Amino acid sequence: MQDDIDNMFRKIHRTFKRMNNKCDNIEILNSILNEQLGCGEFSVQPATITNCMTNLHGFCVYYKEYKAFIPQHEVYRSKNTLIKAMGETLNEAEIILPNYVSIGVISHHCGQINKAPSREMKILAGERSLTSMFPPEVLSLLVIEHYTKFPVLEKCLVQIRETTETYCLGLYRSAITTLLPCIESTIRSLGIRLGIDEPENVGTQFLLSIYDAWLKFYINDYVYRDYDWKPICISSKEFFSGFEERYQIALNGRNYIEKHLYQNTQSDTGISNLNRHSILHGFMTEYYTKGNYLRLINLLNNLYFMLTISGDPVSLFLPCDTVQSKSFLLNLSIFERTGMSRAIFLDKQNILR
Repeated sequence: MQDDIDNMFRKIHRTFKRMNNKCDNIEILNSILNEQLGCGEFSVQPATITNCMTNLHGFCVYYKEYKAFIPQHEVYRSKNTLIKAMGETLNEAEIILPNYVSIGVISHHCGQINKAPSREMKILAGERSLTSMFPPEVLSLLVIEHYTKFPVLEKCLVQIRETTETYCLGLYRSAITTLLPCIESTIRSLGIRLGIDEPENVGTQFLLSIYDAWLKFYINDYVYRDYDWKPICISSKEFFSGFEERYQIALNGRNYIEKHLYQNTQSDTGISNLNRHSILHGFMTEYYTKGNYLRLINLLNNLYFMLTISGDPVSLFLPCDTVQSKSFLLNLSIFERTGMSRAIFLDKQNILR
């Protein structure tokens, strides 16, 4: 948009706020537009943006080839801190907000984590929550019916599926170290979708920049995709993180990657020991737990949610059982029994596992 057009819409918006505190009177707006744009040079009508979780009410102004959104004052008061608060509670257990799980279920698990009296107990409560939310039945649906819908996952789909089998065998070291490259591959695939393709760049900041690009994409190209202009104040990170649930979910995943999974080993203050650098560079912390594998599955789901929003025609809900997913679940059940027998044998022989 040309600077002069941008400045004109800014002036119209400022004047409207000054003359009509609630910014809800179309006749006042019309008179301002007549003065600034000229009679017959524009059209204006009430408009509601429905591309986000909370409807945003205002007015659509057509001028030349441009469409501008002038928000009503109530838009600035948009607040929804429930998901954000849940995310902060889950973060205490070093978990991110889960996708494909109902708010009621998430709320229950947040309650369990809140009751835990120490960081260590919160980690354990979080791991119990993850085990409850992602049993083999759900893992089977994810790898057989859900992940297969994403074309960008083709090169790592078998590897992801094999990690669920390894996990059910109780081989948590192998499951986690095999799944970690799939996380990075998925982030890169998201970056390519957003026009960011640097195959030689392996830095943490590069991966975080892909998350940041998605957050920007969500605001400008998803929520406001029908408009050429909107006030800066309703397109900021601060505004969206205060009320928009999808934005809060993605931001929660981004913060986890920055603070824990891809944090410098010496700077990671987490106690779950799920740190990509310390694991893959051989510092060998005690990362091999059921909970840590499921933390990665939960993060993958966060990324696939973002891929869906950015263009993949995949449901934001878990699919129903199919013959194939039920068959694979039986396969996982066999691995679970085998893993249990293995654990009993190793323990009896005093062999470390």
